[in-house]
Amino acid sequence: MPRVSFPGGSFVDVPIGTPLAQAVTQAGYEGIGWGCCQGICGTCRFQPGKGADQLTPPTALESILLNNRNATEGERLACHVTVQADLEVLPATPEKRTY
Repeated sequence: MPRVSFPGGSFVDVPIGTPLAQAVTQAGYEGIGWGCCQGICGTCRFQPGKGADQLTPPTALESILLNNRNATEGERLACHVTVQADLEVLPATPEKRTY
């Protein structure tokens, strides 16, 4: 089973194909913000660390949401990612405010 690891040393082992949002909840990790919990608000940004190369590419919807949230390169949305292999989850960078 793939291992999803978080800052501070916590981790959870989950079956391949587990939604990352489920793994985050299971681990009790609080470093990802949540909004709609339906994959449309773009709040659950995170930066994948080790294992990022094993993730499927962002869908068109995820790319639009990331762009709307001023995400930095490489950031993903936990609601759109499924665990395929060991994955390190890191916090997203703070949103850039544009006024």
